[in-house]
Amino acid sequence: MKFREKHSNDISKYVLLREADLPRLFDIYRLDSGSTSVAVLRLARQFESNAELKRQIDQIVAGENEKIERLINDVRALEKSAENGKIVEFEFVDGDKSEWGFLILRDGEIVKRTVWGFAPYPLN
Repeated sequence: MKFREKHSNDISKYVLLREADLPRLFDIYRLDSGSTSVAVLRLARQFESNAELKRQIDQIVAGENEKIERLINDVRALEKSAENGKIVEFEFVDGDKSEWGFLILRDGEIVKRTVWGFAPYPLN
């Protein structure tokens, strides 16, 4: 992989580097969002006379829908950025924090680095 050659100084900090499987990513988010929505809607039916709870449930469901919409938009932007390149999923650990997200690579060079999450490292 050209990336490993061109970034040999940092390669040991990349604990995950693999070609992105975007359909799998969509499936994971849909399952997660669907599970949340089903649980929340069951609560809504059980406590349908509680107006405050209904309002909160509506907000949760709307938030889940917004999350999926953001994911779709973010992935479309990644795909657009990756023309003539490829999208790689990564996790980068530098001793203080762990970051994960996507790299857009062209000829082994990072064209774009999008961090989707991070956490202190090591986790205490």
